[in-house]
Amino acid sequence: MGRDWLHKLCLDWKTIKLLKSSDPSHRNPGTTTQEKLKNLLDTYAEVFEDKLGTFKSAKARITLKEGSQPQFRKARHVPYSLRPKVEEELKRLQSEGILSKVEWSDWATPIVPVPKQDGSVRICGDFKGTINPTLQAEQYPLPRIEDIFAHLAGGKKFSNIDLRQAYHQIELEEESKKYLTINTSMGLFQYTRLVFDDMIVTGKSDAEHMANLEEVLRRLHHHGLRANKSKCEFFKEKITFCGHDINSEGLHKTTHKTAAMVNAPRPQSVAEVRSFLGLVNYYHKFLPNLATILHPLNQMLESNYQWNWTDQCEEAFCKVKAMIVSDLVLTHYDTNLPLQLACDASPVGIGA
Repeated sequence: MGRDWLHKLCLDWKTIKLLKSSDPSHRNPGTTTQEKLKNLLDTYAEVFEDKLGTFKSAKARITLKEGSQPQFRKARHVPYSLRPKVEEELKRLQSEGILSKVEWSDWATPIVPVPKQDGSVRICGDFKGTINPTLQAEQYPLPRIEDIFAHLAGGKKFSNIDLRQAYHQIELEEESKKYLTINTSMGLFQYTRLVFDDMIVTGKSDAEHMANLEEVLRRLHHHGLRANKSKCEFFKEKITFCGHDINSEGLHKTTHKTAAMVNAPRPQSVAEVRSFLGLVNYYHKFLPNLATILHPLNQMLESNYQWNWTDQCEEAFCKVKAMIVSDLVLTHYDTNLPLQLACDASPVGIGA
């Protein structure tokens, strides 16, 4: 056809066109996963800025039950060793616009300072005696932890995104701020944002994982949310989430929590028995026949029980500790595999 076909087809052959993908992971198909990850994180660098984000799509509203009366509680004493850290944290929250100073309020909630691993403190309002009983709670089907774990089936590597002060990124409506007034040694403060965060991303391949990660970052960027890059993990073969170590094989108990159970002292009261059972029950899915084994200890919780640490109690106490350190793994639920249900029951327990 020669050059005549260029004119016949009316092609603008004199202008050079440039086509490129907006997806950074597609710019160079020969790049490694780590190079693609770096390109992706650079593209969404704003998500990881060292500042508090603000959710753009809505503000939070607090609705009270009809006839609710204001509750005002005086400030609680803060241990002298924590007072400088509490005052420092209150000033930080005020400087970031999370708290605002007020002179008076019909509502006031005392604070509970909680020490953090890095030596700082978290300011928590004890709202159970003030606003919590009066809240008109919205009903939303929050996913169970088992549902979250089930969605990880097939994942080979995992990414964990830590939102920077997650709930503080959601502003309160002006009328709702008065309900979240805290009473401190430095006076009254109103929260301007919600009080008080992790997301897991995975995929059946690195390519799927990368695509899912980009979609998560795109949504965070779109809604104005910020993540703490120093606490994020990307493309790890194992991560820790909700007290479990997670990898491609399934769920594992964490060394930190199992150590706390194994090193727990022998209970000396019913209250200590209840505390130990609560600790053990966190990993009940890893411990077959747990109800039967713990029956002697559960009996001690009955209201008419007279304290007596029997040989059966000691045996149950030692046996469950031995089970805790086993290497049992809960595999991820896979809908492609056949499902078999085995049921069993005894006078003291039932399971499936």
